[in-house]
Amino acid sequence: MKTKNEFSVVVVFGECAAQAYEEKGFTAMRSVLKNGDGMLVRKDFNTKAEVEAYIEGLEDSRGWEEFCVLDKEDVAWHPRLIKRLCEL
Repeated sequence: MKTKNEFSVVVVFGECAAQAYEEKGFTAMRSVLKNGDGMLVRKDFNTKAEVEAYIEGLEDSRGWEEFCVLDKEDVAWHPRLIKRLCEL
């Protein structure tokens, strides 16, 4: 049986927010998001294949839209903060 968060992904959209996360980490991304420059989205799926297909679709948009998939460790360490940032 699948657990609640087994097939989920958290993605940050927006050039500044994605760049802040990739270069400086979670805290820098959080500051950019709080300034309204970017968006954090959590998507839940039923299977690993669906997660992989979603990420593949995102990769196809690279260069048109900037994004970054958050590391599972960051998501695990900041679950309540992730939820709040997704609601901004």
